[in-house]
Amino acid sequence: MKRRRILIGCFTLLLAVLGGVSFSSDDKQFEISKQLSIYGAVFREINLFYVDETNPGDLVSTGVKSMLKSLDPYTIFYPESHM
Repeated sequence: MKRRRILIGCFTLLLAVLGGVSFSSDDKQFEISKQLSIYGAVFREINLFYVDETNPGDLVSTGVKSMLKSLDPYTIFYPESHM
């Protein structure tokens, strides 16, 4: 149950952030939607079929940190648990 809440919370946060951003073209919205779909499919497959036990919260946290690290050294994600 705790795992489900973590997943729902992370995806809700991600969708809220993306929903608040205004894009100038439908192509960009399509690309974002497509990439989120791919991410969700990979995430689901890893959690269902990976040989070892996985921690969904750690996977999302690592993914978000890696994504932000690729942007610049100043953009930092603070999870709700650290506020």
